[in-house]
Amino acid sequence: MRFYTVSDQYITFLQKHDGKVPNSAGANYKVAKPYVGVVLEIGTHKFLAPLTSYKPNQDGIDASNCTAFKLHERTNPDNKLGMIALRFMIPVHDSEIAELDVASQEEKYRRMLHMQYEFIKANREEITARAAKLYEHVVIKRTGFYVKLSCDIPKLVDEYKNFKAETEAKSEAEADANAATGEGAGPASQEQ
Repeated sequence: MRFYTVSDQYITFLQKHDGKVPNSAGANYKVAKPYVGVVLEIGTHKFLAPLTSYKPNQDGIDASNCTAFKLHERTNPDNKLGMIALRFMIPVHDSEIAELDVASQEEKYRRMLHMQYEFIKANREEITARAAKLYEHVVIKRTGFYVKLSCDIPKLVDEYKNFKAETEAKSEAEADANAATGEGAGPASQEQ
């Protein structure tokens, strides 16, 4: 598993359809941060489950809860590193995610990402199994408790299919508009 970011345009699109999709910036953030997470494959879809930094209220979350996967330093369980918020996993297109360049991050954040990565790598199968269990509760069984806590996965899956069609149509319209005004025309099209 690697760390990925999601385009702001795609996050905004999904938020129009489900208010539970987290922000990457806002009034409660000291600084805007990229929407960083791990990509999981469940069935025929890819999902990005976002990372969150450690907060004391995470101590109250049961370690076996399928809505989250707590992270800590591999050799030091007392060094809490946040969690993977599985309940906020969103379906993603390859075109809307990019691998996070960990090396270019500020040193303190880079160290934390490295420790998170080591723990995630060692627990990859458990993370995937927990995400699949949550998916089953939200999508297949429609278990009220998990449906209420999680993003609306069925709706987001339907909408993410529309995103690609919508962005392709928008790109075609822009290309047609540019062609009509002569913008983007190369030297060959200007010859007589």
